[in-house]
Amino acid sequence: MERKEREKKIKDLQENDFFYARGTKKSDDVLLVEIIWVNIVNVTSNVQGIYENTLILNNNDNVDLDPDTDLIEEGSNVKVLAKEGVVQKGDFIQVIGLLDQKSNRIKATKIFRF
Repeated sequence: MERKEREKKIKDLQENDFFYARGTKKSDDVLLVEIIWVNIVNVTSNVQGIYENTLILNNNDNVDLDPDTDLIEEGSNVKVLAKEGVVQKGDFIQVIGLLDQKSNRIKATKIFRF
């Protein structure tokens, strides 16, 4: 099975970026990184408002939906495309996505609705 590679070069990292990494600690206290996730966020909140394909959460985070955003309902393994009208004002959700440091907006990759 061929693995799809996503690349972010060290020179592309910005001040205040945050990341999670997985790897192996070498004997000289150096981390040999196998995989790195940059600017991944995980937030939970009620939906305060909806404007086109953007959710406004109670903590004032703006979450952008796109055609590739997965919506996973509580108690179900079924994924559907999150699209306008599926998530409603007042829904309690968990969002996993990418934070754009410049705009302070989250591009949702997965939304869990409880």
